[in-house]
Amino acid sequence: MSISPDISIRHAELRDAVGLRDMHAHPDVYKGTMQLPFPPDDRWKPRLEALPHGSINLVADAKGVIVGHASLIANPKALRRKHAAGLGMAIHHQWQRQGIATEMLRLLIDAADNWLDFRRLELDVFADNLGAIRLYEKFGFELEGRHKAHSFRNGSYVDVLTMARLRNL
Repeated sequence: MSISPDISIRHAELRDAVGLRDMHAHPDVYKGTMQLPFPPDDRWKPRLEALPHGSINLVADAKGVIVGHASLIANPKALRRKHAAGLGMAIHHQWQRQGIATEMLRLLIDAADNWLDFRRLELDVFADNLGAIRLYEKFGFELEGRHKAHSFRNGSYVDVLTMARLRNL
């Protein structure tokens, strides 16, 4: 699926491992995720291979450069949590605020609602990531809790919000 002549969204493949590593290695990207600086070369390929059945892993590809990543992670082995999926995303710092995250989230929610029958989508977001919080709220995610001093980032502890979107419960 193309969102512009320069950007297409597609399923992530093993060949995207280096591009994902490179995108997540930028300080403006990893500060918004739970990733560590200087990701090793061998981290992303196993992550792509180990996604649970029923998960969807998307990349935004700008003419061969990975500029966005979004995942819907299923819980197929947790019998009492099959209705729920985790969600995570990151956009390359130079490509933010261009509609990539909106389109990736729209595609994941469509798959969750219309193809996978997930009733609950859940995520964690840093409390100071106001742009992401607004995006999630636009798609029906609601605040469920605040984890104070949840993560250590750039020399200090920061809060993380837990948000979820419930459908037809």
